[in-house]
Amino acid sequence: MNLRPGYQWLIVYFIVCLILVSNSQCSREKGSSFEESGKLVFDSGNLTSIDSAQIGDDSAKHSHWKLEDCGVLVQSADLGKFDESGLFPGSQITLDDDNYSDILVKFRLTLPSGSCAGLVFRADESGNYYRLLVVMIEGKSLARLELVKDGKNYVLDSGQVRVKPDRPVEVSLVAKKDILRVQVGGEEELKARNEALTTGSWGLFAGGDGGVRFERILVYEE
Repeated sequence: MNLRPGYQWLIVYFIVCLILVSNSQCSREKGSSFEESGKLVFDSGNLTSIDSAQIGDDSAKHSHWKLEDCGVLVQSADLGKFDESGLFPGSQITLDDDNYSDILVKFRLTLPSGSCAGLVFRADESGNYYRLLVVMIEGKSLARLELVKDGKNYVLDSGQVRVKPDRPVEVSLVAKKDILRVQVGGEEELKARNEALTTGSWGLFAGGDGGVRFERILVYEE
């Protein structure tokens, strides 16, 4: 089909507008509107490299983290079944190695059945950290807030949550002084007081089956 020159330019203009609108939507999904508040906003779309570290025994499988469009972060490798100890080994990445004390972290999480994922925060150079886990196992979902110190796991709070396999859910964590609070799906699910760790870096964690997705990752310094 032959088009007049004027119509050709009109079609090109229309395509460019579609691209600009699509990019604008991605920017909004990554939280640009929060920048006006003056708080620290982590934009996962700015990641140029990811330092992944396998944890657990030496025979564990290697992880595969990939940054997709609009700041979606996916761990796609099968990291093996959960062990009987309930320690939930897997892979963790550090997204910001600066030291933070009081922070609010928000993200959208999608968990396949047989997987777990969450946050690592206030991680120090000695390998100690707090960890938030959301677990999908045997048709049930639970959340756990724990302290990992000197190689041992201490459960600070835990409970069942309303999370469905392969369905995204909003998760947020507030760490302010010695108070730790977790919301899953807009409801406060976990709460604990602990002063073992006061500052450190933060990142993400994934274990079990592959296909864990993190979206709209935002962090605010309180």
